[in-house]
Amino acid sequence: MTTEPETSKVESTDSDLQIVPAPPPSEVSDELAKVKQATQALVDALQGLAQAKLQTASDLTEEAHKSIDQSVQALRSQADQKWQTAIHQVADIDARLTKAAKAAWEAFTAPTVSTAESDTTESPSEAPANSNAPTGSPVDP
Repeated sequence: MTTEPETSKVESTDSDLQIVPAPPPSEVSDELAKVKQATQALVDALQGLAQAKLQTASDLTEEAHKSIDQSVQALRSQADQKWQTAIHQVADIDARLTKAAKAAWEAFTAPTVSTAESDTTESPSEAPANSNAPTGSPVDP
């Protein structure tokens, strides 16, 4: 048995083919270590980027929730103000209607002129024939 390098590379050039011997095992392990290190660095960078993107998305979501909460609080405040205004207006209308009802009731139930007073006053049909004469004075014939 002859010992030949395990693997050979074949490179082609324009004119002829050349056989390139495989690098020694120590160089292969160094290259493999470099590839592993570069791959790990790439994975770490991708993880960092993913975490940064997740944090940004989380921050945006938190800001959106805060904005929504502020909007809801503003709407509640406006609704409370409008409700209080409506309550005051209803109370004002209630007071006005109560006052008007009392005034109407007092006018409706006010004492009327007694019958004794109405007998002493003349009705228009009992007025004297001479309309030029003062009321209550005798008429000259």
